[in-house]
Amino acid sequence: MASHLKTNGRFRAALRNLPEASRAEIAKGLDRTALSMQRSAVARAPVDTGRLRKALASKVAIGKRRKGLEVEFGLRTKALRRKAFYAAFVEWGRRGYSAGAIRLSGVGREALGRYRKVSVRVAPQPPRPFFVPAVEANIGLWRREMRAALKRALARVSRV
Repeated sequence: MASHLKTNGRFRAALRNLPEASRAEIAKGLDRTALSMQRSAVARAPVDTGRLRKALASKVAIGKRRKGLEVEFGLRTKALRRKAFYAAFVEWGRRGYSAGAIRLSGVGREALGRYRKVSVRVAPQPPRPFFVPAVEANIGLWRREMRAALKRALARVSRV
């Protein structure tokens, strides 16, 4: 479960023609937006053991690529996904099973599913969204940051 903030291909191509300082303005804007989204997701994440919040709040949860013009945040590394593997169940919920129901329990060598009977009743878990609302709540901030960064970058280029 990770979210990408990136500029589209034509925009990135246009940014390559800008000086490095101007590209840095846009990268700083993306950084600020990603940090805000991360804080919002951490604040909205439900707490039972605290592992989900701790995984989302770690420094490794935010990564940059293409000289900062693409930012990714969330459970982006294998270690974070293992720590909070259940994040998708929290975000989107889980359907329940009654005792005796047959469900998929894995995939065998021949890529065929293995099925087993559920011995106990598993209660459904309603969705408790935290990640998607955090991203949606910060879209306006992302637009404002990009607009301001572009204005600063273009002002810097026009002075040269």
